[in-house]
Amino acid sequence: YTFNCQFKGNPTLENWDALKASNPNIQPDRYAIDLAMLPLLQAGRTDELLSLIRTYVAENGHKVDEASNAFEVFFITLSSDRAGTTWTDFAWSLFDSFIEPGIIKATDRHFNVLIRAYAKQRNEAMFFLEQNRLYGEEFFNSDEEQRDLYSEQRLEGIIALAEYRMRKLFSQMLQRCIVPSDYTLTAQLDCHLSSSEITTIWAQGLFEFAIPVQSVTMSGVVTAYGYAHDLSSACSFFCNYAPLIHNPDVADWNVVLSVLAKECTTEHAKVPMNLNSSLANTAAHWYAQPNKELIRSGVPLNMPYISNDLDEVRSNLEGKTPVEAIHYLFDYLVANHNMTDERRGSKITQIKANSQSFCILATVMHHTNSTVGEISAFSKSAKDLNLPFDGRFVNALVRSYGSNIDGAFDAWKNELRPALLAFGSNIKPAQKSRHLQMGYYGLASVCGRAARADLALRLAYAMEAEGLKARETFLRSYHAGKKEYEEKKKAAGPLGKILMTSARATAGSYENLLSIECSQYDVSDKRRAKDKRIRIILKKNQ
Repeated sequence: YTFNCQFKGNPTLENWDALKASNPNIQPDRYAIDLAMLPLLQAGRTDELLSLIRTYVAENGHKVDEASNAFEVFFITLSSDRAGTTWTDFAWSLFDSFIEPGIIKATDRHFNVLIRAYAKQRNEAMFFLEQNRLYGEEFFNSDEEQRDLYSEQRLEGIIALAEYRMRKLFSQMLQRCIVPSDYTLTAQLDCHLSSSEITTIWAQGLFEFAIPVQSVTMSGVVTAYGYAHDLSSACSFFCNYAPLIHNPDVADWNVVLSVLAKECTTEHAKVPMNLNSSLANTAAHWYAQPNKELIRSGVPLNMPYISNDLDEVRSNLEGKTPVEAIHYLFDYLVANHNMTDERRGSKITQIKANSQSFCILATVMHHTNSTVGEISAFSKSAKDLNLPFDGRFVNALVRSYGSNIDGAFDAWKNELRPALLAFGSNIKPAQKSRHLQMGYYGLASVCGRAARADLALRLAYAMEAEGLKARETFLRSYHAGKKEYEEKKKAAGPLGKILMTSARATAGSYENLLSIECSQYDVSDKRRAKDKRIRIILKKNQ
């Protein structure tokens, strides 16, 4: 106890070595090992740490629950934010050496902590991979160390390894008859699985382990089907099980809207859905039957299996394309704002659209070349419902104009900027600036889609005049829009490539100035720590 208190007060390697030297007969217990774990690993003294853990197991392995609890704490420490992702692999080696062979009794927490750690590792790698593919060379900012750290090959390897280990952990959980939690289930669904794998996992969770349908479960299953491009199963699962959520809200509907919105940007946008013959619907009805095989195997009957509260929605979604489906669901939620008492059904059918619902549909309008009249009517419907015109919503509305520069700027001047300022009058000044910046980011994206770097540069000057700073987010918004422009021109054939080359030549000098204007302020960017910071003063022709 004295040893632990003395080390806890100063958990450094120097103090660790001094305490061990002055107390040679004391064997560090699990608390001391946990405190020393990260310092020893960071110093490269892995063998010493392993020796401590092996000795602890040899002397305390017979204390089954205590030893099991100790490894839970070890895994939490190794996968914590202060540890970094580096030591997740060491946690895996401990699992391989002590948990898997049965030397230490496995618990659900062992699996959940490691699955959570690898899910986090995978998601971080996915984020950087997306940034890499979206911004290319600009993402690295001429930093060779970053180029190696965030290379596609390395990030893809991290993702593949994390997903493999998450699957292996989940499989071992089931083999040991350890009941997974709803978190375990949804984390496993985040591994970009096939439709059949997704169906197997949620069916096991809901029916064999009686995991209740909650919002987190709904979100995980629907999103996983979305990644697998199986919109029929996503919508079928939602219609069958969303009414079973104890306290459903609009976030549950928005998950379905988001999945449909993403599909509207792919080649599957015009493929009709078939909910009745989907894998999710087939599995739901199979489990709903009181068949003898399930009864003999002792599977608990988690009734009711299927709700009919959304049968009308299911019927109307059948045969619709993703674009048609998202408009139908959105209109359904908007109509609920004017719902009479006679129409009221269960909780799930009473949900009303919120600003996030409008933002999601705005992204679809952005990709489906909506007219100025359609966007204006859409904006008016949000205003009629007294929804807040905050920065996020205005950004989505501006971006819905696509490459229509005139339409976007007219809406900004006459409607959206005044609405943003009105919204900002009721919040703190710092928050007001952030919301106004988001509106400008939307305009930068429109400039990019129209290949108008000159207008984007003027916007950067306008932001400065309003006391805002055009940082890298503004520049990246422009380049994200510009990338869409180039992809569209490439798809247009030889003539499109000629137009794209001409636009590049025209925009080149303005893009250089824009890059300087946006970069000169971001002095807190750590990636530029080694760069010479030269303040460039531009003569602004306004």
